[in-house]
Amino acid sequence: MNGRQVVVAESLPEAYQLAIELSGTDKAIAFDGSYRNINVSRSMAEHLIAAAPEVARLVDEELLPKWLRQRGMALV
Repeated sequence: MNGRQVVVAESLPEAYQLAIELSGTDKAIAFDGSYRNINVSRSMAEHLIAAAPEVARLVDEELLPKWLRQRGMALV
């Protein structure tokens, strides 16, 4: 499949299965235009939940303090 082809599925389950086959993973995020929501496959949800503590630590202890220092601010 090259970048000039379009594939249309008859249903969401069919589209999801096609995406799995083409991408080689069942981790998916579906953008449907809803606000304040994220639609993900079960495997992606499990991945995000497992990664969340380390991401929170990285942001709280490293990235946010660095960003603030670059702007002449500090955490209080």
